[in-house]
Amino acid sequence: LQPTTLPADVKPDESAEEGTELFVRNLSTGNEHNFTLVNDYVLSKYGNTLVLKTSKKGHTKAFVLKENLTNNKVDTVMRNFNDAKSFAFDEKGEQLAFVAERDSSKKESQKFYKLFYYKNNTDSALQLADKFTKGVPSKWGISEAANITFSKSGNRLFFGTAPILPPKDTSLPEFERVSVDV
Repeated sequence: LQPTTLPADVKPDESAEEGTELFVRNLSTGNEHNFTLVNDYVLSKYGNTLVLKTSKKGHTKAFVLKENLTNNKVDTVMRNFNDAKSFAFDEKGEQLAFVAERDSSKKESQKFYKLFYYKNNTDSALQLADKFTKGVPSKWGISEAANITFSKSGNRLFFGTAPILPPKDTSLPEFERVSVDV
């Protein structure tokens, strides 16, 4: 089996951080193909669309791909991000929403996620909301852990927000921090 062709500017990296091979098989026709370095994937309700996230190591960033399983067309939804999660399809599998963190600074203690939206036949995912969006309370942000769902008609998108927690205090080494079990 040959891996599915990746976008031209994305080369497989033997030193992958994490990820495994995902095999996709059409049980009716017996056709099979695979994706490499996959660390998350979601199928739409009716199994007509697949979204997957790959992981890379080094200077190459991970990317999100969407495959239409009726014609095996693969589209790149997003690239150049640090983390993406909470993938959700609409009822028909034509719209996709998820949260992603793209901050290029190396703040490990605090990540600010943004809500992204992708619709079939668009170039790439569009940012819909972040911590500065009107309606998001002050000192709150897009929740990375909340369920994202579309309404039955697909006209509305529901997502969660959460208070922004203060960054961890890293001025003291771990062995000098006081820890109490009650």
